[in-house]
Amino acid sequence: RIKYHIASLVLIIFTQEISSYNILISHPFYAGSHVLTLHKVAESLIERGHRVTTLRFADSHGFDFKELGANHTDIQLTINNTDGQLALISREDGRFVTPNGFFWDYGLDWKGLFLSPDNAISLSKAYCRTLLTNTSLLSRLTEENFDLAIIDILNNQAGLVLTHHLKIPSKVAFWAFSFVSGECEFCQVSLPSSYIPVFLTEYTHEMNLFQRIVNFAYKHFLWGSFSFLFYNLMDQYIQELLPESRLHSLDMIAQLNGVIINSDDVLDYPRLRGSTVLNVGGLQISKVI
Repeated sequence: RIKYHIASLVLIIFTQEISSYNILISHPFYAGSHVLTLHKVAESLIERGHRVTTLRFADSHGFDFKELGANHTDIQLTINNTDGQLALISREDGRFVTPNGFFWDYGLDWKGLFLSPDNAISLSKAYCRTLLTNTSLLSRLTEENFDLAIIDILNNQAGLVLTHHLKIPSKVAFWAFSFVSGECEFCQVSLPSSYIPVFLTEYTHEMNLFQRIVNFAYKHFLWGSFSFLFYNLMDQYIQELLPESRLHSLDMIAQLNGVIINSDDVLDYPRLRGSTVLNVGGLQISKVI
């Protein structure tokens, strides 16, 4: 059923009659397990005759991915850290190293936003430089003339800008977690703080009046301020790399044609959403052989 929905999403987005689409899947530098889900999406699309290019960054997970054949191109990039200035990037091979200890200690603590084990701004800038100043990569992707982009949007301003730079006509977001906070607030989905708990509050949908007020404050003051400052800072830096880039990243998110969410209707909160917003949770689950 999920594979049918994914194929349907592609058909809903496009109005012209084309038998095979050329699709770009764009991951940020930390993607890790996100790649597993979108690899299954790519497999489903390829089974239906489409061509898929996966653009991702090397990391420490070391997942084994199924070969998807001639219609799949896997581009894996690294971030240059030979000077050792980026704590979460290995000096030897430029792979992102997941800070598991930090996640265990601060994964549900709002203070973790300000206690990052590395300068998140420096790391994000290094990612943007790697992706947006690679002229040979940009030329190669431009020649592909993609019809559709699927973008893992969490902290992926560079990926959004890339799809606009490539003039890809239709763009779909992917979200790997519960669909709240961050970039989710700017997608075509209703997220009222009156009953949908904001990330890091540890609330459920059963909130009393005081908790709803706190939830509202988290959404509009903590996450709102953090998002506004971070995105504006990164947008300014991206415009230095690509002067022709003038769109704000949050505007680009608002203009996306659809969203693929790694969740399930059984687990998700009821909310208003468009017909091109789909839950695909569990797609990567397979039988143990």
